[in-house]
Amino acid sequence: MQWLAPYKGQSGRLFAGLHVPDRIIGFAKEHVTWPSNALRHSYASYRLAIIKNAAEVALEMGNSPQMLMTNYRELADEHDAKAWFAITPKRSKKIVPFAA
Repeated sequence: MQWLAPYKGQSGRLFAGLHVPDRIIGFAKEHVTWPSNALRHSYASYRLAIIKNAAEVALEMGNSPQMLMTNYRELADEHDAKAWFAITPKRSKKIVPFAA
């Protein structure tokens, strides 16, 4: 919610130009190595470490509890999981849409 709160009530385009999103994605792909489904895998690992309930995490993710236990159990500890979920956006005085 903290990530989306600055945009509440706003309307219009997020990007000033038609091809800006493609350029941003292209730039990111050139400069950042990002494994496939990295955030999904991180969420599963850290969420399971915190709540220790495979059935609940499986329901949240649309997976089976068995798959979670096989692929995500004990990949993260509770301390690291709490730190991961504590990441918040930097406070900014003004929200500016991406320019062309």
